[in-house]
Amino acid sequence: MGNNQAFTDFEFFTIACYNAGVLDKKLLKKFIAHYDGVNIDSGGRAGLVTRDGLEIEEVVVKVVGGTLPKKPTKRPSRSQELPEWEEYREALWDEFSKHTSGWR
Repeated sequence: MGNNQAFTDFEFFTIACYNAGVLDKKLLKKFIAHYDGVNIDSGGRAGLVTRDGLEIEEVVVKVVGGTLPKKPTKRPSRSQELPEWEEYREALWDEFSKHTSGWR
């Protein structure tokens, strides 16, 4: 089990800065580097979203200039998971992980 609180903190500060309009690639890279070597664990995800509806992985990929996978248009219900959303989440996580590779 990793450091859930570290992920919670990263998510909070990254999304807060994004919403305030001050998050740029340089600042984001400093946030990410702060957690290099830390056993950061996404189990600490709080589920925050930006004012424009982006989740933490989407914010990171967008700000660093990565390639966001195409988001499915149909949303899954709580009782069902749609295969296209599973594929989207996996592709998004893969892209997010490229930019957080110093995390264990």
